[in-house]
Amino acid sequence: MENFDNFDQFDIALDKIIQSRDFSSIVKQLAQELKVNPYKTVGSFFDNLSNVDLDILMEKIDNEDLEEIVLITELLARAEGVGATDLDEITRNISVMTVMIAGEALARKGLVEAFHHNMSFGDDFKDKPIFKKIDQDE
Repeated sequence: MENFDNFDQFDIALDKIIQSRDFSSIVKQLAQELKVNPYKTVGSFFDNLSNVDLDILMEKIDNEDLEEIVLITELLARAEGVGATDLDEITRNISVMTVMIAGEALARKGLVEAFHHNMSFGDDFKDKPIFKKIDQDE
């Protein structure tokens, strides 16, 4: 069996994702965007994510169908230049991504405020707020 400890030696085949019938339009569109421009922030991903697509991602999380969540996470992390280098890192990034998806859903319901400009997998953003509870009494 091969050793998969060194994640940075693997490339993600964007063309195969785009041509595949196995992936949703969310993943295919992200792959197409990254093929044209390999840099994209997590915040811009959520800025451009439709409510329907957000609902699809939430459903995938609820059903523990995480294949595409893992792929989106790694695509966005690499687009920021901070792709996972080991299993612990990708696990952390997936956890962060699921929180961002859930938080975005809450933001669109008016329950929290989302700070897209702070959404990142980079260590320099880890202490910045990405969501803030909206005081319902105001």
